[in-house]
Amino acid sequence: MKHWLPLLSSLCLVILLAGCTFAGPQPDAPADAATTDGEKRLIVHAMGETEVPLAPQRVVVLDTGETDNALALGANVVGAPVGDVMTYQGYLADQLGGITDTGTISEPNLETILSLKPDLILGSKQRYAEIYAQLSAIAPTVFTESLRVPFQDNLRLHAEALGKTREAEQLLAAYDLRTAQIGNALGQERPTISIIRFRPGQVRLYLKSSFIGYVLQDVGLPRPEAQDQDVFSAEISLEQIADVDADYIFVTGYAQDDSDLDTFLQSELWQTLGAVQQDRVIDVNDDHWIAALAIQGANLVLDDLIAILDLTMETDGSTAAADTAFPVTIDHKFGRTEIAALPARVVSLGYSEQDPILALGVIPVAVRDWFGGHPYGVWPWAQEALGEGQPTLMQMPFGTLNYELIASLQPDLIVATHSGITLEEYEILSQIAPVLAQPDTYPDFGVPWQVQTRLIGQALGKAALADQLIAEVETRIAAAAAANPDFAQASVAWATPTEGGEYWVVGPNTPPLRFLAALGLQYPETVAAVVGDLDSVKISSERLSLIDVDVLIMRAYTEEIRDALKANAMYQSLSVAQADKTIFFVGNDPVYGALSFSTVLSLPYVVEELVPQIAAAIQD
Repeated sequence: MKHWLPLLSSLCLVILLAGCTFAGPQPDAPADAATTDGEKRLIVHAMGETEVPLAPQRVVVLDTGETDNALALGANVVGAPVGDVMTYQGYLADQLGGITDTGTISEPNLETILSLKPDLILGSKQRYAEIYAQLSAIAPTVFTESLRVPFQDNLRLHAEALGKTREAEQLLAAYDLRTAQIGNALGQERPTISIIRFRPGQVRLYLKSSFIGYVLQDVGLPRPEAQDQDVFSAEISLEQIADVDADYIFVTGYAQDDSDLDTFLQSELWQTLGAVQQDRVIDVNDDHWIAALAIQGANLVLDDLIAILDLTMETDGSTAAADTAFPVTIDHKFGRTEIAALPARVVSLGYSEQDPILALGVIPVAVRDWFGGHPYGVWPWAQEALGEGQPTLMQMPFGTLNYELIASLQPDLIVATHSGITLEEYEILSQIAPVLAQPDTYPDFGVPWQVQTRLIGQALGKAALADQLIAEVETRIAAAAAANPDFAQASVAWATPTEGGEYWVVGPNTPPLRFLAALGLQYPETVAAVVGDLDSVKISSERLSLIDVDVLIMRAYTEEIRDALKANAMYQSLSVAQADKTIFFVGNDPVYGALSFSTVLSLPYVVEELVPQIAAAIQD
């Protein structure tokens, strides 16, 4: 048990909460979680409610957005408007092998769809409301409301219907990472953007509530004042050409031979536009910018923007790109865990993992409460990294795991490197999501902070950033040690008194004591022999002489306990007490909390706040 923690629960509460509450994979778990033929899930969508198979195996898609998303999610698509997809989404050509053509987008062939024996049909109310009943008679049918919403909304509904929610969140997390990086590369002075599309009989400005409009908003590219409208588009004539002007004008369209493209681009009015005069009129791919309506196309737009705007993609700790190729396989004390793709929903199950997760630029969906009473379980040193994040705070006393709660969070990674989980607990958790456990080379709660950070960095696809953060913190610790050479001649111990008059003594194979050793401080061999490989042991007051060191760190739960300890005759007999070289912490002092965590985020705070106190104690 992690004995430098506050006492967590009574035995009866542990027994009560340790009962098996695991309900197995949730309805929108990945497809490979399906184990029972005929299981159904209820999906709420634009046309009402529909029961769909737990893991659809034969999917028909009716439009471009559904095709892009279903293929990106790895669904088994058996039918699609292949001809139209080839025309309007050429980037999908190499993904269409073996898929039957179901007619055009505007006129799906219901007989062909019926012959494919689908178990799920995906479409939209905007296009196919009139034939919804006929489609539903063939197979469970799920419709999005519209094509004119953020593509992320439609992707999530498609994923829910397909049993691919986890995969969708991974795709969206990667997309969000890229848009943040592009936003950083753009800086503060961002060019205005205009998109004009030419097609027969129509010249259209695409505004903010269109697919391309939402993508541009995601990266933070503004529109000219005349176009700053939350509407889909505006049809314009040559007389309204001034409304097209921007720092960059992107031109797109299909079947342009019969359009007004030449009329516009060769007109004198066109030549007056600032973007034209600055040679900032760019032809872009209509497949990517207009027709895609989905995740793969959105990423292609991001590729186009990076190239067109000549952006230098640099990263920082909050938006660092994945630098590790997935899948990632990590060995640990219970075996081997494979993480198939970039995690999007990370649960911090241990007592300190939220710090390295946050340091690596990921907001966990849930954090296990330890102590301190801080919002979302995040202490002051990590609040900047948390930002506006609001993870679920899981109340699980030591020795208990609420499997039902964890499963309901739909994680795609459970981080448990500082959790003390057992093999049995690991096996149950692994039915929910991949579990990152601690290496077998360290005792429970004894993984060095560097190893913990590096493991989590590998799991999150940010190994290089993890190494960078480790190096920065190690440099600060080394500088503190160099500035305090007297530490190498001083001994240190850490103990916590109990209400029963005994003391928990923290062992050398814990992150806090490893940190103190890195400062040069010595841990008494006599104490190390008593603690052994455990994180801590309890000693009686008669054995307090074991911790009669040069500097003693002592945490008391209350001021009354501290005062009683100071008055205790056994304590007063110690040289460290007589010399007044005990550093006392009361309650949830943040310096004590930071030392307890001893993480990549908390240790800089410890260096700043605790090292001067240790130096003062040694020098007095």
